[in-house]
Amino acid sequence: MQLRIHTAKVLKIAYLEAPESPRRAFYLLWIEKTGRGFRVCKESGVGAGCATLHRKAWEFDTIEEAEKLFSKVVRRKTLPNRKSPRQYRAIRSAETICALSSVTGVNVE
Repeated sequence: MQLRIHTAKVLKIAYLEAPESPRRAFYLLWIEKTGRGFRVCKESGVGAGCATLHRKAWEFDTIEEAEKLFSKVVRRKTLPNRKSPRQYRAIRSAETICALSSVTGVNVE
């Protein structure tokens, strides 16, 4: 499934990075408004946003359902006592989000 959508309106976006991971793992998650509802999309990979290895999307009827999954994923990935060796942290820099939007094709408004 191709997730590089240019016409959808992005409502929320989170960029997570695991800087101590050997390959600099990243996780990009966003909610977009579609014609029929809402979609939560994710891209993950290595090289701090340079190489996407996995894409996935979930469709929802309501924004509440989409936000619930979005929050759950971000919380699960950023838990300090996470069992995975990849310890993600949220990157809030506007430059990072803008750079990622050009790589992923996500229209950040």
